Amino acid sequence: FFFLMIRRPPRSTQSRSSAASDVYKRQVHGDVIPEEMSIETRLKAKLAEYRTDLQIGTRFDEKMSYFLTTSLINYEFERLTGQTFAAEEFQDAVRNYVPSGHTFKAFPIQMVTKDISKIFRALKNAPKCDEIMRTKGDQVYFAIKVRIVPYPEKIFALWISVAVRYLSIE
Repeated sequence: FFFLMIRRPPRSTQSRSSAASDVYKRQVHGDVIPEEMSIETRLKAKLAEYRTDLQIGTRFDEKMSYFLTTSLINYEFERLTGQTFAAEEFQDAVRNYVPSGHTFKAFPIQMVTKDISKIFRALKNAPKCDEIMRTKGDQVYFAIKVRIVPYPEKIFALWISVAVRYLSIE
């Protein structure tokens, strides 16, 4: 699919928490938050349009989107170091938030483009993500979270997570 070569900046220590902090600092201090929010807003509109074409309503859960932040930070950290960070905390947060009897599914993907049409096409072409985006049931709520990790020389990693929670109607 995509190839992205990244030069990892040096760290002052080799501890896991320091490396995680480095990843987080690059995200926040790169002044990418407005761009992340813009991409999220446009992806939500695309998802709602896609589901409208399928004659399915769409509702979003902003609190669930917040939980996805930890997972996206963890995916980039794992990609850089080969180690996971805060995976258990994310799983606990989801378990505590998702109501009893509901199902939670999420699909993360890393992209090297900020083009919304290309991103949404990649999401639709991923069978697991398309399954999430087509979810039917009772009390269906979606979340979309975007994280841009900037690196030197205008290189970036764009992480997107599309999630759904629902009460199955079978």
